[in-house]
Amino acid sequence: MFRAWILLFVLIAASCTDFSLTGLSGSGGCDPGAPKNCTRVLHVYGPISDTLTDSSSVQLEASEELVGYCVDPFNGPGTCHFPVSVTVSWSSSDERVATIDAIGALQTRAPGVVSITATDRVNGVSATITCLVIRVTALTAAPATVSRVIGDTSYVTVTATDAEGTSAGTFDVSWRSSNPQIATVDSVTLVPARDGVALIHAISAGTATVTATAPHGVVDSVTVTVMAAGALTFRSISSGTDYTCGVATGGQTYCWGFYANGNLGNAKISSDTSLPVQVSGTGSYGTVDAGNRTTCALTAAGAAWCWGLNGAGEVGDGTATDRNVPVSVAGGATYRSLSVGGDHACAIRTDGATVCWGENDAGELGTVTSTSCPGDSGTPVACETAPIPVSGAPHFTTISSGHAHTCGITETGVTECWGSNALGQLGAPSGACTTTYYGTIPCSAVPLAVSGAVRFIAIAAGGDGSCALTSAGKAYCWGDNRGGQLGVPDTAAAVSTPEAVAGGLTFTSISVGDQMICALTPDGSAYCWGSQSLGTAPVPLAGGFKFRAISAGFDSACGLTALGVAYCWSEVWIPPVPVRDPQ
Repeated sequence: MFRAWILLFVLIAASCTDFSLTGLSGSGGCDPGAPKNCTRVLHVYGPISDTLTDSSSVQLEASEELVGYCVDPFNGPGTCHFPVSVTVSWSSSDERVATIDAIGALQTRAPGVVSITATDRVNGVSATITCLVIRVTALTAAPATVSRVIGDTSYVTVTATDAEGTSAGTFDVSWRSSNPQIATVDSVTLVPARDGVALIHAISAGTATVTATAPHGVVDSVTVTVMAAGALTFRSISSGTDYTCGVATGGQTYCWGFYANGNLGNAKISSDTSLPVQVSGTGSYGTVDAGNRTTCALTAAGAAWCWGLNGAGEVGDGTATDRNVPVSVAGGATYRSLSVGGDHACAIRTDGATVCWGENDAGELGTVTSTSCPGDSGTPVACETAPIPVSGAPHFTTISSGHAHTCGITETGVTECWGSNALGQLGAPSGACTTTYYGTIPCSAVPLAVSGAVRFIAIAAGGDGSCALTSAGKAYCWGDNRGGQLGVPDTAAAVSTPEAVAGGLTFTSISVGDQMICALTPDGSAYCWGSQSLGTAPVPLAGGFKFRAISAGFDSACGLTALGVAYCWSEVWIPPVPVRDPQ
């Protein structure tokens, strides 16, 4: 049986209510040696809720203190509290509803209202708590279905209500798995404590039913599907605009999701796919990055290969022709890292120089160019079809590209951004440029230092926004905030300087999509936020998952477990689903 309770002062914030205490008295110097100058105050500690269920057990405890005026040698005159030992007797106002024994063990019997009184046997001081007892007629388990890979876990919760819909805060519930060889289940206590929480462990492939049972035979169940991880586990993963790619443990690269312009990298695929498809070719990649409709990857030796949409030269092969299989980025350089944005890509070469290629309508390549490409929508735009250096020859330790801007952290720890600044995504004032699609907008074709004195160690750009982490793990965001998606207190549509994300959480990594931002806490828990349905402050991902990596795309995200299993989701309150092995 599962029971949860915490100790609370009923005078302050208790679940049940103390009616017997009226205030403090005593004025001649309260001291345990002079108890007549003090007021005796009895406290009762009890359940986490004032609503209990019948046929349940709760342990109550009592303590007493002397309270009154005294002079503290450190803090001066004031009200002092001196704990004293006490022996109490217990009584119930209605033993048909609940009984209580000599040591404070409360046993509920039937629906109703009951008052439980503790009385100091020597001094007569008493305290009373009053609770509502209900009979559970319905349990509701959530989620109703769980899909996990062998070795993973998932939290499930159950709520208990009576016939009138009143919810119980403290109740007894037992858990059972129909097949412990497939999935086991354990009751757990979370912080803050609550009843009806269990942890499911995925043991072996198959289906099991986990059932929660309350008194009087009230039940509800969860269907658990456990899948074998198979050979498809991932080293790294990246979510783009409605599609995702990952580098498998064996070095093969897979993509899945929305298909357009060859973005999935398989010449035989020309439509959407929910199953991963292997990218064509024999290349073995170390990392992959998915953008709008263009994908790039780096080999272990640092060679860059790209495929997909190329109307603005974002594949970087010296042409403006879409590629449905990987092609080598022009120039033959080797790279430490790269990042694909909405219409361009940037990379850090192994010699430390930063280069970019693709559309340059808003200065997103970090330099002024005169070349023109047909454009991704058929309208000619400024571009470069092969890598060119960013102005000023900056050396960055890390970079990240958004829709039409890029940010990086220099070797000296300065955060700089360039490209479109229409919604404050550069984090600093800029000049203006005339664009093909949006007219004259704020922008910069050279890197600008982000405003403010905050120093960052990690940067993530996505859509028209940017976020960064300090060395202490504090998250800051700036840029497009039209739906409140940055998670900052500022409600302006455009936030032009870094602002701290609400909630006070600390993170070890962060990823910015178009309409979703996700981050991992030090224990691997995932939090996401964004506009509209996601909410404007970090919200924990349902299911109790722990990830070692996370990537946010347009309006969905994926994470990797310690075993390398990929899970993806679009709504934080619906547990993510594992990426299935195409075999």
